[in-house]
Parts: sequence; C-alpha cells; structure tokens
Amino acid sequence: SSSMEATCPSLYETLVLFRDALYSLQTQAANANAAKDLLSSPSIDNSVITTLEKTRSHLYEIHDSSFEYEVEQVHTLLNDLENMLEKCSRSLDGESGSVLNKIENTIRAIPISVEDLDGPLGDWAALARKHGISPAKILPQCQAALKDELDGTVDARLKLPLALQENQEARMLLDIQCEKLSVARNSVARDLERKVTATLPQLGMEGVEFCVALSKRKNDDEYGCVSSNGALGIDEVEFLLCPQSINGAIKSSNENNGHESINSSQNNNKSNYDYAVEMVASSGEKARILLAIETHLPGAVGASCQTTGTKSIITNSSNRNNPSESQQLSTEAVKPLAVLYDEIDAHVGGRAAVAVAKLLSQQGKDCGQVISITHSPSVAAIADQHIVVTKQTTTTTMGLDIDKHNVLSQNGGSGGRNSKGMPVTVASLKGEKRTMELARMAAGDLASVEAILFA
Repeated sequence: SSSMEATCPSLYETLVLFRDALYSLQTQAANANAAKDLLSSPSIDNSVITTLEKTRSHLYEIHDSSFEYEVEQVHTLLNDLENMLEKCSRSLDGESGSVLNKIENTIRAIPISVEDLDGPLGDWAALARKHGISPAKILPQCQAALKDELDGTVDARLKLPLALQENQEARMLLDIQCEKLSVARNSVARDLERKVTATLPQLGMEGVEFCVALSKRKNDDEYGCVSSNGALGIDEVEFLLCPQSINGAIKSSNENNGHESINSSQNNNKSNYDYAVEMVASSGEKARILLAIETHLPGAVGASCQTTGTKSIITNSSNRNNPSESQQLSTEAVKPLAVLYDEIDAHVGGRAAVAVAKLLSQQGKDCGQVISITHSPSVAAIADQHIVVTKQTTTTTMGLDIDKHNVLSQNGGSGGRNSKGMPVTVASLKGEKRTMELARMAAGDLASVEAILFA
C-alpha cells in the first residue's frame, strides 16, 4: 500500500544506509587504533608512553641526596602510571574483549566492503539521472522507461529501410547535381581558354596558350559527408600556360572527361604543376593574364559589362486584394558604376604595356568608367582623363611642385592629407602639362627633349 511505501525504505535507501554503517565501523576502528597509538606507541613523539619516558630521563638527572626520597616516590607513581597505560592499551587492543577486537570482528563478519557497494550505488544513481527519476523508485520506473526505449527502437528499425532508400535517392540526386555543376564549370573553362588565348598575342605573349585544368576532388570527407563518387561537386582548378601541343593534350583530356587534368605520363612525364601560371609566368605576364581573365570570365568585370548584369524593378499592380500579385519584378541590363585597377600594368613595359592600355581603354568603353592607378606612360596616355596625385613632404617642396605643375591655380586641383597625415595634391592635367607629366613618367629627369617628343 501507499502508506507502507511511505514508511518502508526502498532497496536503494537500505543499501545506502548499510554502506554508511560499514563506513562508520571503519571510521571507529581507525579512531581506536589512533587512541591506542597515542597511549602506548614509542614511535610517536607526543604519545603518553613517550612522554613518560622523557619524564623519567629528567628525574635521573636529579643527583642531590637530599631529594632522593621524593624522587623515588615519583618513580613509584610513574611505574603505577605505566601499568595503567598498559591496561588501557590492552583494553583498546589485545584482549578478546577489547574495543578494537570487537569492531574488527564485526567488520570481518560482513562479507562485503564499502568499496563493493560504491560501484553498484554509483551506477544506480547514474541510471536514475539518465531517466530523470528518483533513485529510490528506480527499478519499476526504469523498467518502464527501458521498455518505452525498446519499443521506440523497434519502431525505428521498421522505418530504417525507407530511410535508407530515401538516403540513397538523395545521394543519387546529389551526384546528378554535382555532375551538372562540374559540366557547367567545364563549359565556362573551355570558353575562358579560347577567349584568353585569343587575347594573349595582343598582350605580347605569342606562342603560348592559356588552359584551365579541372580535376575532381577524390573521396574527401572534409565537409562531413560524401556523395557516392566522393566528389561532392568540388572541382580543383589550375591555370596553365603552355605550348600549343601540350595545351591540345590537356584540351582533349578535358573534353573527353569533363574534368580530368593532363596525365603525368604524357609530354615527357610533365604534370600540370610544370605548366602552372605561377611557376612559368613572370610577374608582368601574370598581370597581363589576370587582366585578360578579368575581361572574359563570366561574372567578372568584362562579362558584366558585355552581357548579363541585371537589376530588379518593382512595379505596382491594381490588384490590392492579392498581395502576392501586387508587385511584379522585371530585370534590365545594368553596368558597373566603375572598375578600379591598382597597378594592373605592374612589371609590364614596351609593346605589352601598350596592349594592356588598349585593353583597359576597350573595357572603359564597354563599362563606362575604368580607373587605373599606374606608373606606365602608355596607360596614362590612352586615358580620357589624366589625374596626378602628388605627395608633399615639406611646405617648400609642395610650393615647388605646385609651381612646377600649377595644378592648384590653373588645373582645378585640390589639396588634402593621406592616411599618415602627409599633405597631398590631386589635379587633372590637360594640354602641355599632361605632355610634361607623360614625359616625366617615361624618362624621369633624363633626355627631357626626347621624352617630350615621345610624349
């Protein structure tokens, strides 16, 4: 009945009480041992027997015969005290009825130790925490909880075949989408190859072709899951610069497989690494290749100017009862507001610099506005506007430069300071002053007459 359950301890509570009683017996035995040692152990400095012997040694140092009787009386009393200590020690430990003997006999009569109970009780408490119930009522409630868990497992096993089938279908769909993505990338890569290769001779890079090598990442579980072929639609891309015969082999491999790179056994056992742009191209060639890619890559500047940049326009509808129809979207082509290049012509000179300048000029016509920071006179000369930025280190220098170019008084220039607080001037140059600046860019302070004629 409920009243009996309220008054009778559970098995768990009984075991806890039993363990506490065993622990108490062990504590009492330890206390009895400590008391015995304090009485009669000569190895403990503060024990009673040690103190008694120290007292005797001090009495032996009293040699005056006038105190002999009194000293003997004290020795007699110390002997009586020693006998009493021995009796006390035997009462604690030694005789069959001693305190320690009875406690130890009681402990030996129990066929289990505190350590033997700690393990099961700990597991019991952990099981109770897992199921969120009281340890005192764990057995019946735990049985019910385990039954519910088992029933849930059986239900899950019934659903497992359908889940595996859905998982397989999802993986197949993932493979299809990954393959579509790789094919689309391969198509973009082939188009980029043709356009960049056609542009390279204009940039002074004859006799070489640009190639994009695609290869699937194999069985990489870095992202926590893999598709059936292990690729997950992840393609590794390499930009190559190589002779026409090598590029033909790479193109053939790309077209046959969609995304396989050149085999290392072909072409004197050279791999893609031997033709990688970062390995074989100079700094100037890299800059020119970058400009060609920026011009032709879908989604980059050139492609946005020439093809598919769009913006959304919201138009109102007369149907106010249906909010989903009250707004309509249309798109129209939109060009970038401006394109900014920071020294794209670095490490480029001669005919190549002129070719870069023409490419930038064409991009400006397509996009509407290209701003190029440059130290090349070829690029500066082809620009529609030439803006010079001069950093001044002293007021005197600033005055000389301003007087030299007359940028503030005659060319609509303006002054300011850079991020380090140094004064700078910015001005748009025209006519003779632009010619002088182009001459300075071309030759510095050398051959000024020839430089002006060149400019």
